[in-house]
Amino acid sequence: MKKTFSLILVLCFVLSLCACAKTPAKPGEKNESSEESKPTVSYADEVFAPARTYSKNGVAKKRTLSNTVYKLKTDKKLNVLYYGGSVTVGVGSSGGNSWAKKSEAWLKETYPDAEINCTNSAIGGTGVYYGNMRADSAVFAHKPDLLFIEFALNDKYENFYYAQSAYYLEMLIKRVNKELPQTDIVILFSTDKGKMGEKYENMAAYKDVADHYGIPCIDMGAELKKAVDNGTGSWEDYIVDYAHPNDMGYAAYSTAVINGLKKLLAVEGKKPADHALPKEDFIVSGINMDYKLVDFNKIKVADTWEVGKRKYHSFTSLLRPLETGAKFTYEFEGKSIGVFMTTEKGNTVIATIDGKEKTYVVTPDAEGDNEKLIFDNLAEGTHKIEIEYKGTKRFYIYAMFVG
Repeated sequence: MKKTFSLILVLCFVLSLCACAKTPAKPGEKNESSEESKPTVSYADEVFAPARTYSKNGVAKKRTLSNTVYKLKTDKKLNVLYYGGSVTVGVGSSGGNSWAKKSEAWLKETYPDAEINCTNSAIGGTGVYYGNMRADSAVFAHKPDLLFIEFALNDKYENFYYAQSAYYLEMLIKRVNKELPQTDIVILFSTDKGKMGEKYENMAAYKDVADHYGIPCIDMGAELKKAVDNGTGSWEDYIVDYAHPNDMGYAAYSTAVINGLKKLLAVEGKKPADHALPKEDFIVSGINMDYKLVDFNKIKVADTWEVGKRKYHSFTSLLRPLETGAKFTYEFEGKSIGVFMTTEKGNTVIATIDGKEKTYVVTPDAEGDNEKLIFDNLAEGTHKIEIEYKGTKRFYIYAMFVG
């Protein structure tokens, strides 16, 4: 998992490693626009991402895993996909002791007559924004019947606000519904030594979106807290660092997942049907479904930037600056724009939107891969972003995502 980084500027947004801003109000304030609507979050005027409002018109009842049961018992074939961060990868576990591996083993033992194919598309240190960025190759290409999503804790480490986590999780859910309308989804929550099984802002956002769509959730962190509270060990006995469980910790996570699946699969397996969608989006302003990965060949780059070929994280091209001060511009229509990049310590990048003075300057504290939401909740219409590279070390952009 990525560590949380400190505030660099009042409107600081990470292009290299960290995105920080003033802490928004917690969800729970009443939305003045509708007496019965979901709680909204208010932000100070200087914070770039303003409050969004939320709809009360969710689905009438929670989804079941009926489609999955039919696949298991009648079709006798099931494709399962695990999608999340390092906890879904299984960092900290040994052998087959991660929650994903143990749940896979349980499914295969419980349904021995079914052909169960499991794919783990998780990547450590990534949140739901990058989950959207790579969904075509990491999710839809595998056509899962059952999809596990675990990104909330990494959203917390990315300093995503409630509104941002809600927006991009809803985008991912709607994309799954569009591409794979019969796919069952289960959302999972992990924890860390700081939260110790208690709820956190991003988890609240996920839970609200899940409730809106009727999607079931499993709180793995709560099961770990129960184990600690029962006196079977301290938090240090269950984790290898701040956030990654050891085998004991993953045993608790696995217990939560398997017990959850036992309940969710205890339904009649009816012939698979498309999942019902709510009357309106959770985000009142609506989710931008004209999302896209940008073709680098369509970006206006001078000879100070190079468009190259390199396969990485399923992406096949990159943008690379050739000198300090290199700039490029890109015009787009959308509500947000972000990048996936790799950078070395010491680089500085400046991003400007629509020629305004909202410029973000960030010097990274460390090196590595980063998916970064640069500008969020933009007004309708065409926008122009300028990226200026001020560093002297390796800096590659592998993908740019308009959402």
